Amino acid sequence: MRPKPTTVIILVLALSLPAKAAEYKGHNIDGMTFGAKAIHFNDEYKGTVTFKGRAAVMHLRRGKEIRLWLCDERIANPYHIEAANPGNECSKFEGHPMIWEIQIPQLDTTEWPK
Repeated sequence: MRPKPTTVIILVLALSLPAKAAEYKGHNIDGMTFGAKAIHFNDEYKGTVTFKGRAAVMHLRRGKEIRLWLCDERIANPYHIEAANPGNECSKFEGHPMIWEIQIPQLDTTEWPK
């Protein structure tokens, strides 16, 4: 069975839409790198973080990386950015939070163009 032409057009348009960029106070921060701390349960990881859409990559010492998925690409509080492991939803599982917290104090002190 062949797909209807309208189905093909809708699919092509959906795939060609640009991904939403990570943003803070209306400023696109995709591709920018910031000093950060990621917290998961009682473990803390310090390093830098780089954003691309809803993806956040924590770069740690010795070349290690933690790849996370932002719960919301619009960052409201740089001291409490929720993220999840790729493939997981930003939700709770059996009462335990399955999310990470990323903290980027530098976002508050960055001079943003007006």
